[in-house]
Amino acid sequence: MKDEQIKNLEQMAELQFTDAELQLISGLRTQEMQSLEAKVAIATGRLRAEAAVRQSIRTMAEQGSSQAQKQFIALVEQRKQNN
Repeated sequence: MKDEQIKNLEQMAELQFTDAELQLISGLRTQEMQSLEAKVAIATGRLRAEAAVRQSIRTMAEQGSSQAQKQFIALVEQRKQNN
């Protein structure tokens, strides 16, 4: 895969498209989508988007949003259970 294809796949994965949708958008063949490069790009994009949302929740929680504080505590509890 070309660097541009990997970057595009990662960016589209940040928008939480399914693997099938990503394949259609990117025009990649099934074999390319199953490559390690594609899987890493997809996981990276999805996790970066999730990290950005978590950062936003944390910032809002620190600013006193009770809903954000509840969400952040739920994330902490989820991490503790999964770690």
